[in-house]
Amino acid sequence: MADSPRKLRRIKLTGSGMIFVLIIFLLLLAAFNTGENLFYLVTSAVTSILLLSAWASKKGIRGLTLSRRLPESVHREEPFGSVLTLRNDQRLWSAIGLSLDSEAWDSPLWMDGIAPGEEVELRAYAQLPKRGLHPMPPVEVTTSFPFGVFERTFAPQDDATVLVFPKVYPLRKRVLDELDDSGQTPKVSFNDGDEFFSLREYVPGDDIRHISWKISARLGNLIIRELEPSISRMVLIVFDTRCTLESSYDEDQMERAMDLAASLAINLLDQHFSVGLALPDKRVELGKGKTHGTIILETLALAAAQAPEAYSDDWFVSEGLNADASKIFLSADPKQWGLIRSGTRSKTLNPDEALHG
Repeated sequence: MADSPRKLRRIKLTGSGMIFVLIIFLLLLAAFNTGENLFYLVTSAVTSILLLSAWASKKGIRGLTLSRRLPESVHREEPFGSVLTLRNDQRLWSAIGLSLDSEAWDSPLWMDGIAPGEEVELRAYAQLPKRGLHPMPPVEVTTSFPFGVFERTFAPQDDATVLVFPKVYPLRKRVLDELDDSGQTPKVSFNDGDEFFSLREYVPGDDIRHISWKISARLGNLIIRELEPSISRMVLIVFDTRCTLESSYDEDQMERAMDLAASLAINLLDQHFSVGLALPDKRVELGKGKTHGTIILETLALAAAQAPEAYSDDWFVSEGLNADASKIFLSADPKQWGLIRSGTRSKTLNPDEALHG
């Protein structure tokens, strides 16, 4: 939950308020020209309504506090819900005629009022267009009670942030036709290895089909039977993020490449592949399961474009277990999409050809 003691407040005249001010001006002008006491009395009454409206609108939102609960992570361009809790801490004064709005929402929320000491929960939906760690736009609470003359707004300033993952699409079937230099295609199989390797404790994300139930019953803990990984079941996504972003089009193309990397990782992990990720400035070792998928998504969400001169063309070195894995080559530079990599039989995947949708 994100709470905020800091608030931005502002007040402005509505269209009705401007009419009130104009009426006061005309009444004063008539009173000065005629000297009639009645005009002064009417002017005083209208001015009192104006001042009463300013005081009442301030009183109406003075005791309001707002908090919100947000998901820790979402996917870009996909709607997500947040729960807002609006509380009236005043003892005697109700907050009436409230409107809640935010830049991230499609439309504002409306409330008739909140009684003293009560709180109301509302659900709002938003979506964010770009991946990364984003602060949420503030929620503005507005009231023009009681006469619609003044519109008073307060906006709690909180530190609520949301980590936005790349968007995950289904893949076209031909994407896995050639994953490494030899043209070898990893076959989808539910046997994740060839020979017994070791025993270890179960961790969230492990395939429950590999649990050794007899040993687990004897030890009192869930035990996983690990198999020696099969080479054809290991895939390393090599993502060259070197590019120059000079326009919004370049940024959109990089986001598209990030979507492809995320889609490949999640789709392959769902098919029980062991997947790794190599960026010029970051590595995620080969692994399996939903937890490993989340690590890859977090890495991609926070990845930034690297200057072309920051890393040489041979920044990626295939070594260790990665040397045995099939490779998928990606690039944030659209000029590289679909081109055969120098000295290999593999080409850099084109997101427009690989992603379905």
